[in-house]
Amino acid sequence: VSRQLYLDKEEIVNFAVNSAGTRIATYSENGLLRIVDFNTSKVLQIVRLNIKLFPNDISFSPDSKYLAIGFASQSVKIFTVETLKETHNYQHSAPLRKVECIPTHKLFRLFLATITTRYLSLITSQIKLYHRLMQATLSAFQAKY
Repeated sequence: VSRQLYLDKEEIVNFAVNSAGTRIATYSENGLLRIVDFNTSKVLQIVRLNIKLFPNDISFSPDSKYLAIGFASQSVKIFTVETLKETHNYQHSAPLRKVECIPTHKLFRLFLATITTRYLSLITSQIKLYHRLMQATLSAFQAKY
Protein backbone atom coordinates (compact mmCIF):
# COMPACT_ATOMS: atom_id res chain seq x y z
CA VAL A 1 0.00 0.00 0.00
CA SER A 2 1.37 3.34 -1.00
CA ARG A 3 0.09 6.73 0.12
CA GLN A 4 1.41 10.26 -0.11
CA LEU A 5 0.82 12.68 2.74
CA TYR A 6 0.89 16.40 1.96
CA LEU A 7 1.43 18.04 5.32
CA ASP A 8 3.51 21.15 4.64
CA LYS A 9 6.46 22.34 2.63
CA GLU A 10 8.99 21.22 5.25
CA GLU A 11 10.74 17.90 4.79
CA ILE A 12 9.67 15.05 7.07
CA VAL A 13 12.86 13.89 8.79
CA ASN A 14 11.42 10.90 10.65
CA PHE A 15 8.18 8.96 11.01
CA ALA A 16 6.59 5.87 12.58
CA VAL A 17 3.47 3.83 11.89
CA ASN A 18 1.53 2.24 14.76
CA SER A 19 1.14 -1.55 14.93
CA ALA A 20 -2.46 -1.44 13.61
CA GLY A 21 -1.39 0.64 10.61
CA THR A 22 -4.02 3.29 11.38
CA ARG A 23 -1.83 6.15 12.67
CA ILE A 24 1.40 7.70 11.50
CA ALA A 25 3.59 10.04 13.52
CA THR A 26 5.73 12.49 11.54
CA TYR A 27 8.47 14.89 12.61
CA SER A 28 9.33 17.73 10.20
CA GLU A 29 12.39 19.93 9.78
CA ASN A 30 10.43 22.83 11.27
CA GLY A 31 9.94 20.93 14.57
CA LEU A 32 6.32 19.90 13.97
CA LEU A 33 5.28 16.57 15.46
CA ARG A 34 2.01 15.26 14.02
CA ILE A 35 -0.28 12.30 14.49
CA VAL A 36 -2.10 11.57 11.23
CA ASP A 37 -4.94 9.15 10.46
CA PHE A 38 -3.38 6.89 7.85
CA ASN A 39 -6.66 6.14 6.05
CA THR A 40 -8.00 9.71 5.73
CA SER A 41 -4.71 11.71 5.89
CA LYS A 42 -6.39 13.92 8.52
CA VAL A 43 -4.03 15.51 11.06
CA LEU A 44 -5.36 14.43 14.47
CA GLN A 45 -2.78 16.12 16.72
CA ILE A 46 0.02 18.59 16.13
CA VAL A 47 2.62 20.21 18.38
CA ARG A 48 5.75 22.25 17.70
CA LEU A 49 8.88 21.08 19.47
CA ASN A 50 12.26 22.78 19.72
CA ILE A 51 13.52 23.06 16.15
CA LYS A 52 17.06 22.25 17.35
CA LEU A 53 15.95 18.79 18.48
CA PHE A 54 16.78 16.27 15.79
CA PRO A 55 14.93 12.95 16.15
CA ASN A 56 17.03 9.88 15.42
CA ASP A 57 14.06 7.55 15.76
CA ILE A 58 10.34 7.44 16.61
CA SER A 59 8.27 4.50 17.86
CA PHE A 60 4.70 3.90 19.00
CA SER A 61 4.03 1.84 22.11
CA PRO A 62 2.40 -1.56 21.44
CA ASP A 63 -1.04 -0.21 22.44
CA SER A 64 -0.52 3.04 20.45
CA LYS A 65 -1.12 5.17 23.56
CA TYR A 66 2.45 6.51 23.75
CA LEU A 67 5.04 7.77 21.32
CA ALA A 68 8.75 7.61 22.11
CA ILE A 69 11.21 9.87 20.30
CA GLY A 70 14.96 9.42 20.65
CA PHE A 71 16.98 12.57 19.97
CA ALA A 72 20.60 13.25 19.05
CA SER A 73 20.60 15.58 22.08
CA GLN A 74 20.91 12.51 24.36
CA SER A 75 17.28 12.46 25.42
CA VAL A 76 14.20 10.37 24.84
CA LYS A 77 10.81 12.02 25.20
CA ILE A 78 7.56 10.13 25.73
CA PHE A 79 4.29 11.68 24.54
CA THR A 80 0.68 10.57 24.86
CA VAL A 81 -0.66 9.97 21.37
CA GLU A 82 -4.13 11.29 22.19
CA THR A 83 -2.95 14.78 23.21
CA LEU A 84 0.76 14.90 22.27
CA LYS A 85 1.54 16.04 25.80
CA GLU A 86 5.05 15.18 26.95
CA THR A 87 4.84 12.76 29.87
CA HIS A 88 8.50 11.87 30.38
CA ASN A 89 11.90 13.17 29.37
CA TYR A 90 14.91 10.97 30.07
CA GLN A 91 18.47 12.20 29.63
CA HIS A 92 21.25 9.80 28.73
CA SER A 93 25.02 9.94 28.47
CA ALA A 94 24.95 9.45 24.69
CA PRO A 95 22.69 10.22 21.73
CA LEU A 96 19.83 7.79 21.02
CA ARG A 97 20.38 5.84 17.80
CA LYS A 98 17.17 3.83 17.74
CA VAL A 99 13.93 3.46 19.70
CA GLU A 100 11.81 0.36 19.19
CA CYS A 101 8.88 -1.20 20.96
CA ILE A 102 8.83 -4.78 22.18
CA PRO A 103 5.10 -5.63 22.10
CA THR A 104 5.31 -8.91 24.01
CA HIS A 105 6.96 -7.24 26.99
CA LYS A 106 5.35 -3.77 26.76
CA LEU A 107 8.75 -2.11 26.63
CA PHE A 108 10.59 0.48 24.59
CA ARG A 109 14.17 -0.58 23.88
CA LEU A 110 16.57 2.36 23.54
CA PHE A 111 19.83 1.94 21.67
CA LEU A 112 22.44 4.53 22.62
CA ALA A 113 25.38 5.59 20.44
CA THR A 114 27.70 3.99 23.02
CA ILE A 115 26.23 0.54 22.20
CA THR A 116 24.41 0.59 25.53
CA THR A 117 20.80 -0.59 25.65
CA ARG A 118 18.18 0.75 28.06
CA TYR A 119 14.55 -0.30 28.53
CA LEU A 120 11.46 1.75 29.35
CA SER A 121 8.51 -0.23 30.73
CA LEU A 122 4.91 0.55 29.82
CA ILE A 123 3.35 -1.82 32.34
CA THR A 124 0.27 -0.33 34.03
CA SER A 125 0.62 2.81 31.90
CA GLN A 126 3.73 3.83 33.82
CA ILE A 127 7.04 4.37 32.14
CA LYS A 128 10.08 3.43 34.17
CA LEU A 129 13.73 3.25 33.29
CA TYR A 130 15.15 -0.26 33.61
CA HIS A 131 18.87 -0.20 34.37
CA ARG A 132 19.40 -3.86 35.20
CA LEU A 133 17.06 -5.66 32.83
CA MET A 134 19.66 -6.16 30.10
CA GLN A 135 22.28 -7.31 32.62
CA ALA A 136 19.83 -9.83 34.15
CA THR A 137 18.87 -11.12 30.70
CA LEU A 138 22.52 -11.50 29.73
CA SER A 139 23.34 -13.25 33.03
CA ALA A 140 20.45 -15.70 32.53
CA PHE A 141 21.61 -16.40 28.98
CA GLN A 142 25.20 -17.00 30.11
CA ALA A 143 24.06 -19.30 32.93
CA LYS A 144 21.99 -21.36 30.49
CA TYR A 145 24.79 -21.73 27.94
